Amino acid sequence: MEKPLPPLHIITVGTSILTNFKRPEGGRWTRGMPLQPNPTPAVPPPSPKVSRWTRGMPLPDDDALFQKVCDDPTAASAELHALLKAVENTGEEAAKNPADKYAIHLLISDSEDGKCCGRILKQYFAEDQVHCTEDCMEGLTPETPDDDGGAFYSAVRQLRSAIFKVTDRAKKRNQPVQINAAGGLKSMSGTAALIAAELHIPVYMIFESSPSVIYLPTTPLDAKAIRLIRDIRYADARKKREIVSERMPELVRLEKERLVKLTHGPDGEPASCRLTDYGKYLARERP
Repeated sequence: MEKPLPPLHIITVGTSILTNFKRPEGGRWTRGMPLQPNPTPAVPPPSPKVSRWTRGMPLPDDDALFQKVCDDPTAASAELHALLKAVENTGEEAAKNPADKYAIHLLISDSEDGKCCGRILKQYFAEDQVHCTEDCMEGLTPETPDDDGGAFYSAVRQLRSAIFKVTDRAKKRNQPVQINAAGGLKSMSGTAALIAAELHIPVYMIFESSPSVIYLPTTPLDAKAIRLIRDIRYADARKKREIVSERMPELVRLEKERLVKLTHGPDGEPASCRLTDYGKYLARERP
């Protein structure tokens, strides 16, 4: 029997490896810390002992960055924080070899800081012998504008096309796909979430202090689900009871997506269903 392929995680790469590299001692407010009563004191506080990298500063040494990532991947990289949490308590996590847990495709901006973080992530995955491919996206940064925004829109379309091609190849191999949108430019993570909805694949992110990843509600509707919400729209009371009796797993998923509302009988069991306003809209608009 052929061994199944590990899930492919498409990762939008940001600069968290750089911004997390050296954090000031007590100089950065984080969620949960008390707010200062006067956010702009007359006398500025002393400068932090260790400066934090910001865009435009010289890039740190790759070896130092890689060591920081190896020492604590979840603290050093938003992308790795989300990835490692996503595979926790799953079949992939049970595998001893990281290469059996996941495969990776990186979406990297062509800025120097973006390419730097991409290099470190590739080195990290190579160390674990994880299959890792990449696409470098041009024109997604503010440093490359033009008068009418044509270059930026072209870059977003290029990003959308890259995600589609990678996903399409993986599906033909029967390889599950997820999108990790924890890092990356706003244009990257936003486009990734939109294309995930179009392609019916999960997309997740994570907050810095979060114990687990958050999967975005991308309303993954295939043709079968669209037919079901249209059936509900035009069904009478008797037909709705039949739908509840015969198609409960699908209805539960659609209720989770806030497209369907189940109603319950005196015994507490689902007895009928109706479309939400959002479900009615999709029933009308989706081809």
